[in-house]
Amino acid sequence: VGAMIRIQPGGRIPLDGVITSGMSSLDESPITGESLPVDKSVGDSVYAGSINQQGLLEYRTTTDASGSTLAKIINTIEEAQGKRAPVERFIDRFAALYTPIVFMVAIAIALFSPWVFKISWFDAIYNALVVLIIACPCALVISTPVSIVSALTAFARHGILVKGGEYLEIGSELKNLAFDKTGTITKGSPQLVATELLDPEALAIGMSLAYYSDHPVSRATVADY
Repeated sequence: VGAMIRIQPGGRIPLDGVITSGMSSLDESPITGESLPVDKSVGDSVYAGSINQQGLLEYRTTTDASGSTLAKIINTIEEAQGKRAPVERFIDRFAALYTPIVFMVAIAIALFSPWVFKISWFDAIYNALVVLIIACPCALVISTPVSIVSALTAFARHGILVKGGEYLEIGSELKNLAFDKTGTITKGSPQLVATELLDPEALAIGMSLAYYSDHPVSRATVADY
């Protein structure tokens, strides 16, 4: 905390901080999900994981690695994976009753089959082990949390943070969804739709400047012409 860091164009912000020198546009989509870059200058805050797109920046860090915005997002994902969904709690209660019953049935087969069905002790024990293996609920118990963690991970890879398996189940009951995030249902890429030419020379100068800029508005302007 308090360290001075210099970020070249194209570099990634390593820690949260406040800009002390320079001006640039930062791609904060890994943090906020917004596709359009955000203009930053002296006094503005920057977040770990953001990408510096244009100018040279110097900033003073305000958090360490464990306290950065990116670290908080990672912790949110880990906590979500640790929360137990209702289906997991049901499977645990089911297995707590089901497993002893299966175990007792297997013992009964091993002890009473030679007397009831007139088979050898070897066959009776073999049949008991078959029942124990087939009826074991371990696959059911293991598959449930693995499926939930896989779903949470798949969402996270697409930039969607789900607070836990409980909310995955609630999703099946949703009737209406409201989106308010650029890049979710829109491309987030500006497009020039109208122009009003006042001075041909000004247009030539502006296009020459925009041609070498990586800013989305500049790219949209150049693409239109």
